[in-house]
Amino acid sequence: MKVRYTAGEFRVIEERAATTCNDLATYVRKASLGSSVVAPKVPVVNLHAMGDLNRLGNNLNQLVRLIHSGELPPGLEGVLRLLIDAVAKLRTELLAGMGFSR
Repeated sequence: MKVRYTAGEFRVIEERAATTCNDLATYVRKASLGSSVVAPKVPVVNLHAMGDLNRLGNNLNQLVRLIHSGELPPGLEGVLRLLIDAVAKLRTELLAGMGFSR
């Protein structure tokens, strides 16, 4: 079976498939058969981790700004170690929330 879409329609379908974590063929098949195609619920651990990652990203951006301005804050090495450790902890939490272990 062949189906034709305009370029704009195709982009919309691709975007919708991506937001539901389905490949294009699966999304089109489910949608055309009247199945409910919704995005999967995000685990709570992922929502908390996203907030933590945003805060870490802000801190990292501030450090990079200082470095680019020629200022090297004292204790930079320790701060970077804390950031690296925090990212590793978040990664472990996210993987555990998805059923994986390290």
